[in-house]
Amino acid sequence: MENNEWDAWKELSDMELMSGGISFKKELEKRNVSNVLADEIVSQLLETRDEKNNLIFVFTDGDLAITAIHVPDESLNGEDGPMLMRGANSKSVIAAFSQSYIRQKVKIVDELEIITGLKKKEADRAWIEELEIMAKAIMVKMEENPPEAWEELLS
Repeated sequence: MENNEWDAWKELSDMELMSGGISFKKELEKRNVSNVLADEIVSQLLETRDEKNNLIFVFTDGDLAITAIHVPDESLNGEDGPMLMRGANSKSVIAAFSQSYIRQKVKIVDELEIITGLKKKEADRAWIEELEIMAKAIMVKMEENPPEAWEELLS
């Protein structure tokens, strides 16, 4: 996201975002994402307005808002991730990746841009490919070992 787009995103008020005052939420709804799920996705994205956030990306599988974050390496016992856990509500899953893993991915894309002389647009495309790989890894992990619902954990 270019700086001017990022600045515009940060300047939107919480009310504009939550009320659907931006086209993003309306686009989610056009794609048959429920209001509850769209609100959860927008809520997660609101956290990115704080410069000290650990959010990498948010996506949906149609039923859940899946939020990818980076965490200190020690939190994952030296693994790259993703480690899955339930979010604050039944429509939310958190997928944690280690900070060193994310730094490595960013470094690869940055070096690719420098070494090959790729234009910014092409380097951005390479970063999107890395994000898609992470999203696929999350989906595989969800199928193999989905996180337990809070109701199950607390019973």
